[in-house]
Amino acid sequence: MFEQARATRPQGVFAGHAADRVARDFETAFAESMAWRKGNGFSTREVVNVAMRPRKAA
Repeated sequence: MFEQARATRPQGVFAGHAADRVARDFETAFAESMAWRKGNGFSTREVVNVAMRPRKAA
């Protein structure tokens, strides 16, 4: 399944990650994601979807 997904994925879309840069790349992507979220807020649909999720027992 992995090989099939790999063979059929769009080419040129994914960035490579060297072992020495993975943590930094993740931190950068996470910071960009959070900045986008803070700038765009939440939609009503997103709030409803979260509110309707079954809750896990503590």
